[in-house]
Amino acid sequence: MDSTICHLDYQPRNWRVGDGFWTFDFEHMRRDARLRDFARLEFRHWQAAPQLREAFFTGYGSRPTDTEQRLLERFGAIEAVTALVRGHEQDDVLLSAHGRTVLSQLS
Repeated sequence: MDSTICHLDYQPRNWRVGDGFWTFDFEHMRRDARLRDFARLEFRHWQAAPQLREAFFTGYGSRPTDTEQRLLERFGAIEAVTALVRGHEQDDVLLSAHGRTVLSQLS
């Protein structure tokens, strides 16, 4: 498994697009599996708009292998648990529902 420095909250709310592309909010950043940053996109954004997934990986230059896709699904379990915990802590019904939805997709 390739590792790199990961943002770990890599999603549109932490992007700025204009004359360029910027990311911000690095509080969770650390070394992790290269694919880890794609989990939030996979399970929060691309499920409802699969064409965005295709466009992203076209621009990225490669698509996940079968092994990497299985790893990405395992990272989905972390995404689900994170959403459930944060949803409970913040009394966020939508985030909690997202966590339950991801868990049901993975089972």
